[in-house]
Amino acid sequence: MFARHKQKPQQHPDPKLRTMQADATLDWWRRNFKWVLIMGPGFFTLALIIGGIIGIYATNHSPLYTSAWQQVQTNPQVIAALGQPLDAGFLAQSQENPTTGQMIFNISGPNGDATVQHNAKRDNPQSDNWTTTSLLVYTRTNLGDQTIAIIQPTEPTDSPTEQ
Repeated sequence: MFARHKQKPQQHPDPKLRTMQADATLDWWRRNFKWVLIMGPGFFTLALIIGGIIGIYATNHSPLYTSAWQQVQTNPQVIAALGQPLDAGFLAQSQENPTTGQMIFNISGPNGDATVQHNAKRDNPQSDNWTTTSLLVYTRTNLGDQTIAIIQPTEPTDSPTEQ
């Protein structure tokens, strides 16, 4: 009904001035190209490092991780298998949905190391209160491999089975 006509961008009537503006832009790139090449990847790398540190910190301080770590380091079976002191690994793998979560991380002691698998659920997605559904510790020691069920799973887990 009321059609609007697209207006063409206005160009400066003086072609010499347009050329001078283009030369100024090109001249800036000529002067600063080496800095862009050096600083661009540097800023990108710095952003990746900072993001990684924040991600590791957030995972290792999540309610899922702290709950599992507290239960594991006070469990007499784990202490007997791995010895003391127990050390938590640097990285943890976490998968959270609104109502379920899984945390997998490594621990080690003087007698060997282990992988901890913590599964939990919560009723309210906005809550930080998780209820542990299973907490399994897969140990690898000089005495052999062992699975310690701190909290036995009530339903089948996604752990690989031997065939």
